[in-house]
Amino acid sequence: MTSDSQGSVRGDSNFGYFFGSRNIGFKARFDPGERAGVACGYQITDWFAAEGEIGANVNEVESQFRSPFPSVGFRDGTFANVPLLFNVKLQYPNHSHWTPYVGAGLGVSVAIVDADIFIAADSLDFGRARARGADAVFAYQAFAGLRYRLNERMGLSVEYRYLATEAPEWDLGDRFATLSFGRIDTHAFSFAFDYRF
Repeated sequence: MTSDSQGSVRGDSNFGYFFGSRNIGFKARFDPGERAGVACGYQITDWFAAEGEIGANVNEVESQFRSPFPSVGFRDGTFANVPLLFNVKLQYPNHSHWTPYVGAGLGVSVAIVDADIFIAADSLDFGRARARGADAVFAYQAFAGLRYRLNERMGLSVEYRYLATEAPEWDLGDRFATLSFGRIDTHAFSFAFDYRF
């Protein structure tokens, strides 16, 4: 689940003349989406581990024209974050099958957008642009989970992850200069499988 984000479309002077402003703000809403990831790490002690992780969070963008004009809307919009993070992980070692853990990570995320953007000057006049591109931004996360040990090498976990990224921006070309979102916050609930070598 990705939280709503304040965004904007900026253009040149002709854009500003047609739409009445060179910077048009909007609120981007995201439908619940999917998350997948893979991590590889090293168990330094019984309670401390370090790992590298890559993943993907994918959401559909939901934004409709709203008064007052000018207004921005999306059609067939997909937004994805592909984070590459370095994590530290703390777990509580015990003799039961259940092990709680927490962790945090820092890194970079590639924010990818693919959408048709419609900008309405009023209820009749509008312009259209295709947003397709990627922008690398700073990212960080925190997570917590509960692991069930299947045997000495394998385990299953349920976990919650919070991922935050800085504001991404994409070049639209033509008279539309840039599309930008604000900070992106994503909350994910996942099932995980792990194997220890």
